[in-house]
Amino acid sequence: MAHTEIPAKSSLDDYLGAFKRRKWLLINTTAAIFAIALFMGYRMPPVYHSEASILVEQPNISEDMVERTNTGYINNRIEVLKKRLLTSENLWELAKKIHVVPEDEVTISRGVTNSLRDAITIQVVDVQQASNKKTQPNLNTIAVVVGFDANTPELAQLGANKLTEMILETHKK
Repeated sequence: MAHTEIPAKSSLDDYLGAFKRRKWLLINTTAAIFAIALFMGYRMPPVYHSEASILVEQPNISEDMVERTNTGYINNRIEVLKKRLLTSENLWELAKKIHVVPEDEVTISRGVTNSLRDAITIQVVDVQQASNKKTQPNLNTIAVVVGFDANTPELAQLGANKLTEMILETHKK
């Protein structure tokens, strides 16, 4: 029968010896990862992100009179607005407004509309509030955050502004 010995507990000298034996492997790996990260940092184009917040106001109706179902309704309305806003025609109009394509261009380019669709973010901001009647807190929508990504800060800001204007116009209709 073979006897296996239980190794003695490792001491600090054992760890230091292992580190000294493998220090060049550790240094080379760290240097390679740092060089790749540095190269990618300089190589990748900058992306600027601009956001606009749209406040969602709750109606001034007492909770005693009406049960709270606004959050679901508001979220549904925001989803409908997203669907209407992100159509190819609306994205093409946005591209004209932010001067990505010439104003007199008539033919809709799928590449332009897809890149705009990827650059747009629309997020709902919810807040939990304690309810007097229920043990479960209410989830209230308080704002919609509209974001736009671009390769220049001016274009990002212009895109977020025009996108917010389009959302407000669509909501008015």
